[in-house]
Amino acid sequence: MRRVSIFCISLYFFGVLASTTSLASFHKELRRASLESEKMEAIIRRQSMALLSLIKTMYPAEVGKRAEMAKLIKPQGRVYASDDTSSRIIFEPRFNDEFPIIDRKDQWYCIKLEDGRKGWIQEGEIQLFRALKTPAEPILSPNIRGCEAQRFVSLADDLYAKVCHNSEEALRVIDETLAAFKELPEGEKRKFREEIDPLEKRRRRINKYRIYAKHFYQRYIEGMSFEGLTGGKRAVDFNAWLSLLAGNSRYERNAPHTEGGPEKTTFRDINAGGTLYLGDHSKVLASIAHRNEVLQTPFNTNKFNLSYQLMDFRGFNLNTHLNYYAYNDKNSDQNDYGIASLGSGIQYAINPDAILSFNYLFRHKSFKEESDEDYSANRIEGGVRLDLNPRNRLTFNLTSIFQSSDVSYLDFNRLQPRLELLHAKSLFSTMRLAVEFEGITYEGNAELNNFNREGFELTWSSKSGRKSTHRGIGIVAKQFPHNKDLSYIKVQESWGWSTLGVNSSNTHLSLVSTIHTQSGGSQKDYSDLRLDHMGDLGYLYFNLSLFGRIWHDMGSVDVPDHLLDLYNRFGVNIGGIKIGPSLGLHTLISKDEKFFKRDGNSFRVGGTIEGNLILANKIRLNLSSSYNRGFVYGSNLTVDPLTGDVTYGELSERHPVTLQINSMISIPIIHLLDFRLEASHYKIDPDTDEGTSINPVDNYSRFKIAGGLNYRFN
Repeated sequence: MRRVSIFCISLYFFGVLASTTSLASFHKELRRASLESEKMEAIIRRQSMALLSLIKTMYPAEVGKRAEMAKLIKPQGRVYASDDTSSRIIFEPRFNDEFPIIDRKDQWYCIKLEDGRKGWIQEGEIQLFRALKTPAEPILSPNIRGCEAQRFVSLADDLYAKVCHNSEEALRVIDETLAAFKELPEGEKRKFREEIDPLEKRRRRINKYRIYAKHFYQRYIEGMSFEGLTGGKRAVDFNAWLSLLAGNSRYERNAPHTEGGPEKTTFRDINAGGTLYLGDHSKVLASIAHRNEVLQTPFNTNKFNLSYQLMDFRGFNLNTHLNYYAYNDKNSDQNDYGIASLGSGIQYAINPDAILSFNYLFRHKSFKEESDEDYSANRIEGGVRLDLNPRNRLTFNLTSIFQSSDVSYLDFNRLQPRLELLHAKSLFSTMRLAVEFEGITYEGNAELNNFNREGFELTWSSKSGRKSTHRGIGIVAKQFPHNKDLSYIKVQESWGWSTLGVNSSNTHLSLVSTIHTQSGGSQKDYSDLRLDHMGDLGYLYFNLSLFGRIWHDMGSVDVPDHLLDLYNRFGVNIGGIKIGPSLGLHTLISKDEKFFKRDGNSFRVGGTIEGNLILANKIRLNLSSSYNRGFVYGSNLTVDPLTGDVTYGELSERHPVTLQINSMISIPIIHLLDFRLEASHYKIDPDTDEGTSINPVDNYSRFKIAGGLNYRFN
């Protein structure tokens, strides 16, 4: 019995000793894995950021670029031919329609319509937000040609291979340690939890870097062909592309007491083009495009572009181009027009520190039917850039436009000189000072719009690692000689912060105060505050656009209502697909009215699903869908059938509903040949009747499906 007891005690001590030795061994392995994975994480992060920087050099116009967009927040909007309500209405967008913003003038925004036309819309009808640009096909920088492309591709291949190899090795080390941790007794796991948690977080970060590098590599390197660029210097080289899409397009508008079926047409989208390289310094580019579709009416467009470029030849750069664009509305010849433009630009380097430039553009727009809105314009621009020393650069540009037309608001002359000084404190910190003048003189009845504008702007930019900051202040004075009541001084300040990487973000904040210089005039002073934020935390995303306008003279009887606009999207990112709710708010605020439940206010809730996926065999899938339900307040109205007078009554509530779905799949068939299928659908129920709208509509709907081929020749 005594021997048995001694044996048991010995066995116990041996077990304790083995357990202690095992725990010490695991703790040593844990420390080794933590140190090793920490070093490898830093290497992987640097390599993935270097890969992104390389791709941004290859595709400078695309990667990470964001576009300012306008979303219609009213059931029906109006897009004008010019920034004047007396000009022609060219399009009536629907609730929730989105358009890229091209330009801005005071309370007007110039937007690009889906059919390629440009028009102007008033600020009160839209909500602004920023969206990431995702072009269907990446466009390589024109500065990369010959053997340079092979060097970039080789560097990208090498970086991506290193990211993959190092990620696999780091994840292997971490996974082995985590597997050993799971085998420990529950009581022992608590001793190492503080060291295991950082290791698990590091594993998620490394995996994000790997996914991040894979996404950009597959989109911009692996799925592209560079054969035509990678063969070194050639006397003559050529590449071309062809895209053919065909299908059906349908638009329907149902309104009370109206007859007529849907608008239908065959959908066609044909694009072809090519580049002929004439040695290493010159090339000829040509492209044609045809599109046949129905938006609100059936239409087709035709485009032709031809250009010649001479690059880096004895200090000269030359770019000449001829463009033609034709728009044909099948229901009304009055909307048909064509635009022809011819231009040339020359840049000459006198020496490495002095560069001269000159650009000329002639543009003519004519309608098929006789129209006062035909115009011809000549744009002349000249400039000089001087590098005063390694840290300071001075740039001067002078732009003039001479446009003639039979309609007064299209008949004007414009002069705009600009002087800019750039000071580089270091490679990652710059300061920019700019002064500018702009003068526009209209002819005829539009002379009330003549103005002179002086501007001063000072900006600072800096970059540290993945983070960039930007700050700017500016003052703009604008005088209207024939309408002094509109003259004002505008003071603006802006801040910007951005972070690149797996956890990326972009934030822009601006404050603009407008003060009218004519005392006792009809115009009121106000301040605008705008905040735009886009954040991507890997598995989460958050987008916010906020705009507010506050009128200064709050005690005045006739002060306009304050304004608050909000657009918000947030949710989760699952395997490249973003899913989450969306919110929108447009509200007028005054002390004499209810905060929200009042005429002109609206609120909408919904959800969005969007994403870009690269599946097996290089199959690409793009998906975007949204659903919104609105709460819109407006006064009931009664229209006198004899006089047309409108009488407003009690407040009513409407609930417009919007559904939009867009999808595209691209499937490689053989080398350089892809099959593409696109489908889109939207349906809008404005929830209007004769008691809430002068032109009530039951619903709008549109459906398009098309398939075809994309071919690239090198």
